[in-house]
Amino acid sequence: MMYRYENNTVIAFYHECMMEREDGKISDQCTTGKVYDVYKAWCADNNHGYFKTAREFRNTLAEHLNTSFADMTVRRG
Repeated sequence: MMYRYENNTVIAFYHECMMEREDGKISDQCTTGKVYDVYKAWCADNNHGYFKTAREFRNTLAEHLNTSFADMTVRRG
């Protein structure tokens, strides 16, 4: 697991910068776009050199959390 953590910027970002909510959803006040922007800045600040695309980011995060992207997000209506 440590190898995967060290070699995957999404998983490293999740463990260093995020915490899971009880309902498994992203905060009501935070969009997935904002989370992705913070991830990109975190990659730059930590000299990771590159960041995954938005699609790769959300798919990797969902897989790591054993869920789907749709189940992690709240649709605004």
